[in-house]
Amino acid sequence: MKMNYRKKENILILSVISIALLVMLFPIYWMLVSSFREQEYILSYPPSLLPSHTTAENFIDIFTKTNFFLYFRNSVIVAVFTVILVLICGALAGYSFSRYRHKYRNLLMLLVMSIQMFPLVGILIPLYTTYVKLKLTNSFFGLTFAHTIFTLPFAVWFLKGFFDTIPRSIDEAGYIDGCSRFGVLVKLIIPLLQPAMIAVTIFTFLKSWDDYLFCLTLNTQPQYRNLPVGIAITSFGEYGQNWGYIMAISSAAVVLPLLGFIFLQRYMVSGLVQGAVKG
Repeated sequence: MKMNYRKKENILILSVISIALLVMLFPIYWMLVSSFREQEYILSYPPSLLPSHTTAENFIDIFTKTNFFLYFRNSVIVAVFTVILVLICGALAGYSFSRYRHKYRNLLMLLVMSIQMFPLVGILIPLYTTYVKLKLTNSFFGLTFAHTIFTLPFAVWFLKGFFDTIPRSIDEAGYIDGCSRFGVLVKLIIPLLQPAMIAVTIFTFLKSWDDYLFCLTLNTQPQYRNLPVGIAITSFGEYGQNWGYIMAISSAAVVLPLLGFIFLQRYMVSGLVQGAVKG
């Protein structure tokens, strides 16, 4: 009787997970199918869920008639440099919060985390006026700096939890062998944080890759636009939209993050689980 109850419980759990998975994956499936269709077949009623009347015209148009590769390159540049800055600053700050004990430690940590409490829309105007005065608008550095500021608090908090789990005896062994504090961090501690560093890398890259508000506000010149802004500006018209074109350019934009996540997801899951349990 107990085995039958457990079997029914497992079937129910698998059914709920399968339904939730279908609900989450259906928009992605519809985007891919629609990217190979003409406008009239996308808007037809009743909609056809199976691939039909396929064409590659939408992808040919985005690669030959738009600045897709320019926007793609800009997104890659900003995302990669944001990841590098966040990893460096996050590791240094997380290590200092974990190892240095002083009375203002908790207050400083609270101030760092409070950055994420502010809504992005509420600070866009003061951020823009500051960037204008500092002449940081329409530049990759300015956009990278903005992304770094608003992704760094998570990295600091996340990595600090991992630094707390590493015994101080490892630091002391490094000092005995003649390493400086920075040498201990780079040669001994960082190699132990591979899952955490990869998790922060994926989180930071996706936040930078998906940014729309910062780039739209700070970079007004076309040569500095990233993919989300480029897609919005080139795809949405005043009197209508070509949904096949929109689906095609959106499908092309998610290829790089999707491939990166597929190859690194086991490290990210490991990092998140360890951080939740130990941090």
